[in-house]
Amino acid sequence: MSIEAAFEEIYASGDEAATVLYALELTHPGIDGAVRWVMGVGEPVDDGEALVPLPIVPGQPKVNHTPCSFEIIRPGAEKNGPTPGRLRILGISGEAYRLLKGALGYDAPIDVVLREYAVHSSVAALTGPGATVDDLELTAVDLDGGAAEGALEFPDGRNLNVPTGPHAFFDRFDYRTLFA
Repeated sequence: MSIEAAFEEIYASGDEAATVLYALELTHPGIDGAVRWVMGVGEPVDDGEALVPLPIVPGQPKVNHTPCSFEIIRPGAEKNGPTPGRLRILGISGEAYRLLKGALGYDAPIDVVLREYAVHSSVAALTGPGATVDDLELTAVDLDGGAAEGALEFPDGRNLNVPTGPHAFFDRFDYRTLFA
């Protein structure tokens, strides 16, 4: 079952007690270590709240995430063509601004991992993420005192109009004239 189907099932089942947490992990040669942020949907995790320990891999120790507000549109492809991905980190200041500013001097994208958690009882009871998208890149970042915004892309171009391969948008069966 896909993550979208699983979350649709949660929402359709009327399980309003479940809180969905989205966690971002950013890595880049210009950043020491990884930057990890978390945002809650349902009962929001407030900015400025204490660090939130979340499991990244089941069975491994939990890693602290800083509460932060962000908006994310995952890249994809629909019948009408590719859908661009966007990431906007809101209220960025202080340490987060300094870290992202350090990454802008390099000619390399920022690697992004998105994790989704469905919390039913408490964050402490989580054993691992419900879903992980670990092969995204943040490119063309605009950074100001209030927000950071950039394009999210898959490095292999799977959300683009690729004519062949496992992520082909146009296939030989439905678009025969393109392959004549």
